[in-house]
Amino acid sequence: MARLLPASADAREVQLPLNSELERPTLPEKQAPPRLEVRICDSVAGIPQHEWDGMFPGAAEDWAYYWAAEHCPPPNFSLGIVAAFQGGEAMAAVPFFRTSYELHTSLQGGLRRAVDRLAARAPRLLTLPVLALGSPLLDRCDIGFAPGTTPEARKSLMRAMLDALREKAAKDRVALLGLKDVSNADMREFDAVLTAAGFARMTNVPMAHIDLPYDSEEAYLAHLPEKTASYLRRKLRTLPRIRIEYRASVKGLEAELHELYQATRTNSQVQYGDFDELHPRYFETVLESCGAKARLMLCWSGDTLVSFQLFMVGEHEIAAKFVGMRYPQARELNLYFINWLMMFRCAFEQRVRHIRMGNTSYAVKQLLGGHLEKSWIYFRHLNPAVNWVFHRVAPLMDYEKNDPELRQLRQRADQAGKSTH
Repeated sequence: MARLLPASADAREVQLPLNSELERPTLPEKQAPPRLEVRICDSVAGIPQHEWDGMFPGAAEDWAYYWAAEHCPPPNFSLGIVAAFQGGEAMAAVPFFRTSYELHTSLQGGLRRAVDRLAARAPRLLTLPVLALGSPLLDRCDIGFAPGTTPEARKSLMRAMLDALREKAAKDRVALLGLKDVSNADMREFDAVLTAAGFARMTNVPMAHIDLPYDSEEAYLAHLPEKTASYLRRKLRTLPRIRIEYRASVKGLEAELHELYQATRTNSQVQYGDFDELHPRYFETVLESCGAKARLMLCWSGDTLVSFQLFMVGEHEIAAKFVGMRYPQARELNLYFINWLMMFRCAFEQRVRHIRMGNTSYAVKQLLGGHLEKSWIYFRHLNPAVNWVFHRVAPLMDYEKNDPELRQLRQRADQAGKSTH
């Protein structure tokens, strides 16, 4: 075999006969990149845990939380994952769910009750099966990508996952597609992709967030307006009357937790139907699966459980999940405020600087120092004619516009603006 000369060798020194039988070096053919494969997974177990958590680094709701969620989905929901793989490695993933969606879910108050009566008489008129990206057990649509994925690649992967969702919907004869709780940042990144795929958008109820760049409760209170800090200190005066306990198990309390959760749902100004429901074993399963990341705080008055809250602790944020309170003790003992302030104390201790506070009760969350960020719902019908109609009636179903508390906040803001002119 001919000896290959170093690159610096003078080519003139190499003499080969015209009909040389010497073997010539062959360069390896350029290999095409591995083919992209999009899979519909029944379980997050279809993605290795380290790959999933690498797509959502430091998340409060990690692989273990999704595993727990799919083992105790809310009634009338089935859960899964859409994931894109290349060379056997997960490149992108997003959860999805299937349920029967009541088109008037966003309506509240008297109008909601009137439409509910109509829906009870003709359920097929206002209820459609839906296949949607997102999760009924999270307040945002988690869209994850492998580290280092470029912006253009992210868009391509999103298109591929949307195509897979549409194909599954057509196969399962589900005509309505959606994306639930799309963050403002993801809306800006993927709106063009979604619009090109035939989706329209409307605002969901916003997400409340609070930044806590403080090392202690006193430092936090010192940065609030003086009247607000004094108000919160007064709320804390009932704290000595309460015994606070953190538990890693709900054994013996399963029924009581759900009783308190249902009482809080009933007391709420807004109702979102099946999206507010929880599986009877939800709390138990999350605590068993998520370990120290899941914090269950119980408040006792004597031997009576008067409130609980569940929150998830990540590396960079805390996610408030669910709260339940007993009435009228909740008002008498200022339990709503105490639950938040105890969560803040946990954030100070863990040096976590951000809390996702969830939806509803916006006035209180703003009083605590929180701010609101828009959240979005995307939808499309597979029938082009129906989709055309849906695009035009979407403003009537807008969640943000139909929320009574948000309307009150806007009215107060408008009045305050007028008074300054």
